[in-house]
Amino acid sequence: MRIVLVTDWSPTSVGGVQSHVGGLAKWLEKRGAKVYVVSKGSGDLLAEQEGLVEVKPIIPVDTVLAPPNPLKLRDVLEELRPDVVHAHHAFTPLSLLSILAAKSLGICRVLTNHSITIGFEYELLWRTTSYSLLFPYRYVLSKADAIISVSRAADCFISSFADGSVPRYVIPNGVDTEVYSPHQSETQDLRVLFLGRLVYRKGAHVLLLAFKELVEEMREAELVIAGKGVMEPFLRALSSALGLGSRVKIVGGVSEQRKLELLRSAAVVCVPSLFGESFGLVAAEAMACGKPVVATSVGGLPEVVEHGRTGLVVEAGDHVALANALATLLSDTRMLKRMSAEARRVAEERFSWEVVSREVIDVYEEVLEDRWFGEESEAVFNETFHRARLFESLLQTIALMCCREAASTAW
Repeated sequence: MRIVLVTDWSPTSVGGVQSHVGGLAKWLEKRGAKVYVVSKGSGDLLAEQEGLVEVKPIIPVDTVLAPPNPLKLRDVLEELRPDVVHAHHAFTPLSLLSILAAKSLGICRVLTNHSITIGFEYELLWRTTSYSLLFPYRYVLSKADAIISVSRAADCFISSFADGSVPRYVIPNGVDTEVYSPHQSETQDLRVLFLGRLVYRKGAHVLLLAFKELVEEMREAELVIAGKGVMEPFLRALSSALGLGSRVKIVGGVSEQRKLELLRSAAVVCVPSLFGESFGLVAAEAMACGKPVVATSVGGLPEVVEHGRTGLVVEAGDHVALANALATLLSDTRMLKRMSAEARRVAEERFSWEVVSREVIDVYEEVLEDRWFGEESEAVFNETFHRARLFESLLQTIALMCCREAASTAW
C-alpha cells in the first residue's frame, strides 16, 4: 500500500500534528506500507530525508495560511501514485487542496481533523455557518472518502461541516509507548509538571495561581513549566509577584529527550487548558510514562484523562479546584500509585501506535474496498448491464426476424 500523508507544517518542526504525522508514518512503514510525507516547509531539511516532499507556497511567507501551488501539488500526487492520500487538519490550505487534487486524480482520500474551537458543541451555529460563510470547507470535506477525528469532541465539531454521506471515525492520537515509558526511580515526590506552549488558552497562568494555593499546604511542592510562547515574560512576572521564588522553574523550550526526562521525574502532570483542546497529546504521553494527570474538562481532554482512574478532571479556569486536585493526588501515595499503573495501562491499550496505526489502516482498507465495490464496481456493473441489455435486444430482434420468416413461409 502506498500512502501520502499531507500536512501544512514541516514534519521536522515541533507540534501535535507534526508529532502525529511522524509517528503514523513510522508505524505505517513498520506495517509494510510505502509512505511519503508532503508538506510546505523546511526544504533544506526535507531534502535530507527520504520520503519527505516539499510543495512550496504560492507566496514566500512563513505562515500556515499561505496556500501551496495547486498545480505543483497535483503533479506531486500524480508522480507518487499513492493508493490513499491522508490529509491532516481540516482547516488548512495544503490539507484541503490535497483532497481536491486527489479527487481529480481518482485517488482515495482520508482526512483527519485535529482541531476544535470555542463553542465547538454549538452545532446549529456551525452548521448554519457551513452553508454560508464557511461553505468552501463543507464543499471540500464532502470530497473525502472518510473523515477521522482525534476525539469525540473533534468529531462533534467536524460533523457540522461534513456531508452525512462521508463516513466518520474517531481514532486518537498515537504515542510511542516504547519511548514514553515509566522510570519510577526518577520521580520527584512533589513535582508538578506543565508541558506546552505558553499561550493564554493553555492556562499556565491559572496553574500558577493554583500552585500558590498548593504551596500554602505543601511547602515542599515544586512546579516546572516547560515550553515557549508569548506569555513567558508574563508568567515569570506573575510567579515573582506571587512570591513563589525557587518553587517554580520556567525552563523554556526543551528537546524531546529533556521532555521525556521531565515527564519521568514528575509526580503529577497538569494540563490546565482553557479552550481549544481537541485531544491533549501531552496528557497521553504523561500517561504512557505512568503519570497521573490533572486536566480540565475542555474538548477532548476528559476522553483522554478518565476522572478517578488515570487522573482528576476539574472545571477550566478554576484555580482553587485545580489546587485541590493537585493536593489530593500529591498527599495520597496509594491513590497516586494506583492511578500511575492505570495511566500506563490505558496508554498501552488506547494510545499506543501499535493500536492506533492498525485502526488507521482499517480505515484505509475500508475506503479502498468501498472504491472497488462503490465507484469502480458500479462502473463495471453499468457496463455489464448495458452489454446484457444490448445482447438481449439483439436476441429479441433475431427471434422476431425468425418468427416473421416462419410466418411468411407458412403463409
